[in-house]
Amino acid sequence: MAIKILVIEKKRQTEDLIKQANTKINDQIFTHHDEIVALHYTTELQPDMILLDYQVSVQNTSDFIHFLFQKSPASKIVVLGNKLSQEQILNCLLAGANGYLENRSIEQYINKAIQVVLTGEIWITRKMTAVLLERLRKL
Repeated sequence: MAIKILVIEKKRQTEDLIKQANTKINDQIFTHHDEIVALHYTTELQPDMILLDYQVSVQNTSDFIHFLFQKSPASKIVVLGNKLSQEQILNCLLAGANGYLENRSIEQYINKAIQVVLTGEIWITRKMTAVLLERLRKL
């Protein structure tokens, strides 16, 4: 079965890395570089997976994740970034993201991250799991 993947990024580098690493010919990869256009396209496409470059919205990434879920509630979202702080990652997870992947690890782990997240698991480090659990304990 083909997986529809929407990549929302400022630069085209993520899409290229994903296409290099992704060996599944059936996967359909779509890319948008403008967050507003991507938001509208999400409604139409209803992707299985959204790979969101944190740099697209920076400080508003958590809000953008909420908007993406409003447009496509069944989509899984993995945030891609470059050395985000624990607080930034945590805010994305609490907004509904299903994982976080460092840019430098995309080529090595993107297939596994997609696979894991589509089965209902999350893709974060063990350290971030501890941070998330600590936050949940405080609620």
